[in-house]
Amino acid sequence: MTSQQLSFAPTRAAGLQHLAAFVPRAGIAYARRRNHDLPGHPHVSLLSPYIRHRMITEGEVIAAARQAYGAAAAKFVDEVLWRSYWKGYMELRPALWRDYRQSVVSGLDGLATQSG
Repeated sequence: MTSQQLSFAPTRAAGLQHLAAFVPRAGIAYARRRNHDLPGHPHVSLLSPYIRHRMITEGEVIAAARQAYGAAAAKFVDEVLWRSYWKGYMELRPALWRDYRQSVVSGLDGLATQSG
């Protein structure tokens, strides 16, 4: 990825520009390659910061993908909806995230202190 792809300009205009740049890859190509670890991750939208900070909405992202690809955008739409579902799920269960983080720390401590 280039440093430009990794940067996050915190504006709605940047979010819309990022969305427009990704939409051409939100159809069948996304569905086929989304789980492949390809150099530069061309099939990852990098839209999460814009959605998280409400500069663009899930509805806008889904509408753009559907307008471009119709039903062929289904996998990308599914992923946007899963992101929203899990975000809400975790927000309603803060102890899950806290407990997970504690287990990671415990696991790392175990790796550092136990042989074999």
